[in-house]
Amino acid sequence: MKKMALCAAVVFLSSTLLFGGEQKRGLQISFDSDDSATEMGTWHDVHLAQIAITTRDRSATLMLINGIVAVQLTESVIGNIKPEENATLAGEILASAVRIAMHNSVEYPVAKLRSAEVRDGAIILRNQEGKPVFTNVKVNGTDMMRDFTSADAARFVNAIRALKR
Repeated sequence: MKKMALCAAVVFLSSTLLFGGEQKRGLQISFDSDDSATEMGTWHDVHLAQIAITTRDRSATLMLINGIVAVQLTESVIGNIKPEENATLAGEILASAVRIAMHNSVEYPVAKLRSAEVRDGAIILRNQEGKPVFTNVKVNGTDMMRDFTSADAARFVNAIRALKR
């Protein structure tokens, strides 16, 4: 059973909203996981992370904090989720609900990771069975694990490796 059904619902709801002040541009997020160690978590303050890297488009952050790897939208993206210009009360309520739902993270314990590497420009984290973790994480159609600078990706992988030692 997919653990991230909530994420799919939030994606559907948010597709009717404006994002970042750009007319008719919706925020689209897709993520799924069959790994039982993947969990929804609270939103984390990036300043408290051991390392936090942000995608090139500044939409999402990958961080290492308190023994977990967390993926979350950035505060600026969440703050830019707004109802359509002439929204009804229901539209305003929907926008607020989406902002609240998006103000979470998806987490994976570092202890359950077998490896971390950068391959072909993408960060690849593998679980104990050797299966990739955080695959199919897309924000506005971009594969998040490929959307970091090569220097940031290398720093992040090195931080996980150091913690695993």
